[in-house]
Amino acid sequence: MVTCAIASSKDIVPIAAKLIGISESQIIPTGMPRTDAYFKAETIVTEPRKFLYAPTFRGGDWKPNWNKLHMRDGDELVVKPHMLTKRLTPNGKMWKQITEYSGKYPTAPHLMWCDVLITDYSSIMFDAYVMRKPAVLFAKDKEYYLKARGVYLPYPYSYSDYYCDKEEELMDMAHEARWNDNFEKIRNFHVGACDGNATERVLDLIRSMI
Repeated sequence: MVTCAIASSKDIVPIAAKLIGISESQIIPTGMPRTDAYFKAETIVTEPRKFLYAPTFRGGDWKPNWNKLHMRDGDELVVKPHMLTKRLTPNGKMWKQITEYSGKYPTAPHLMWCDVLITDYSSIMFDAYVMRKPAVLFAKDKEYYLKARGVYLPYPYSYSDYYCDKEEELMDMAHEARWNDNFEKIRNFHVGACDGNATERVLDLIRSMI
């Protein structure tokens, strides 16, 4: 039985309470301890820009059509699948500008390295927002996914200004993506309590219960 849970912001408390099945008073918006490390990363926008593609778990063999991507000279794209997802780039084929890492290893180092995150429905976008890095939502299967699994808020524009469903347009949009006032609002709603001090607040909460 869950008696207490933490949340990434005060605005997320009602959603978390409904999801877990406890009262809102049992949800404490301490921020998420794992995000504290992000505040030690220096955010510098590089040129050429560095991109991370980190999609959510779907099952099956879903993957982008890599041959349709319009990569620019100097682009670097890291592909980081979900830990339960099979390889996303073809075995035996190497791209000079695309590198895939195993889903078994942490994504955080790649997230701190990139300038722009490319994802779909994954909550990794909120980790990017902690560092004020923009996310492009690339989802060719939006209608099917939303019907089959759903999300908590209207998709995509409750989560990002940048949405794309065609590989041919993806990299141009990723180059255009910039942090803006709307991203700041989205950040505050979802991860407003994440300020680099969440771990200490959680420890204080635990101490108060002992």
